[in-house]
Amino acid sequence: AATAQELLRARGEQTGELEAMQNEIDRLRHTGVELARELEGKTKEIAELRRDKAEQGAALAASKDKLAAKDGKIEFLRRAGEQLETAVAASKAEVAAKQEELCRVRQDLGDQETALAVKETEVAAKQEEIARGRYAGEQLEA
Repeated sequence: AATAQELLRARGEQTGELEAMQNEIDRLRHTGVELARELEGKTKEIAELRRDKAEQGAALAASKDKLAAKDGKIEFLRRAGEQLETAVAASKAEVAAKQEELCRVRQDLGDQETALAVKETEVAAKQEEIARGRYAGEQLEA
């Protein structure tokens, strides 16, 4: 049979074991609390990273939309430029044609002025001839 001393010693050993177990439980609880805090921090960090990623995704989408809009505007302006180049070329061709027509009109006008000068000279000569004839006729009458 166990003596009182053996029972006390066994009880002391069990108490020591219980204290060690309680200390281990307390240490594990403390570690669990630290891990829970760390997990909470990581969860918040993940949420922030997801928000940042979403914001960057939205910004990227907006940038892509802006780039697409700018590309569209560039294409529109390029086409408008081509149309203007075509219009300028047509206008230059029209100006060249009008200049050629103007040259022809000037030449015709010059030819008409020359013909008019010749006619005026002929008329003046006829008038002088008529005037001489009248003068001669008057001389004869006198």
